[in-house]
Amino acid sequence: MDCLALRCFHSFYSTYKIIVAMKWIRNYALAAMILSAASVAEAQDATPCSMNPTLGFELDALPYLSNGWYFSGWVGFKQSQIRLRPIIAKSDVPSFMLDSDFKKNTLRVNAFVVDYFFKPDFKGFWIGTGFEQWNGKITTKEVLPTSESGILPEQSMTKSYKSYVFTLGGGYVWKIYKNLYLNPWVAGHLKIGGENNVAVGSKVFKPSRFIPEASLKLGWHF
Repeated sequence: MDCLALRCFHSFYSTYKIIVAMKWIRNYALAAMILSAASVAEAQDATPCSMNPTLGFELDALPYLSNGWYFSGWVGFKQSQIRLRPIIAKSDVPSFMLDSDFKKNTLRVNAFVVDYFFKPDFKGFWIGTGFEQWNGKITTKEVLPTSESGILPEQSMTKSYKSYVFTLGGGYVWKIYKNLYLNPWVAGHLKIGGENNVAVGSKVFKPSRFIPEASLKLGWHF
């Protein structure tokens, strides 16, 4: 791996340590974007390395099919075949993955991922790893009692929680027209921090320790 790749991975690890130290910052995605931009600026100091950067973006089908949305902008370095990806997304966890006591689990995800491509030009197989913050809202099937006057309607009980997640995945970029591409991918998400027991009314929600995921992305790079 060339010197630019080593500097990028060093910057990524430094980014992770800073983010862990700043868990109180709500806008994790913005922090990741700022820090990744700083790591790119640091890599530019490595004059022996030829950066040849490109910019791109991706949309993921799964969140849109799950009452949500997804956006990722990325910067890639052609010489080292490395891509840095800040991600923001929102989706509802499928009902079949929920315990019978709960009816909805909405996640807002902020993530920062580093990918390595095995071929040039950001196509073919890739592998990636990173860290994510999941801001969840879990809703029970249990409802609050109505007021004696009957004016207030029944309301479900909802509680917010946070999870900190390590992710590892990979996929295949297939360019269908110039730099427009499809990207099927799979990943595993391992919870490494956050709340383990979330009390919601008389129920207790336990965020999953490990979640597998697969989807299809549509993207473009310049």
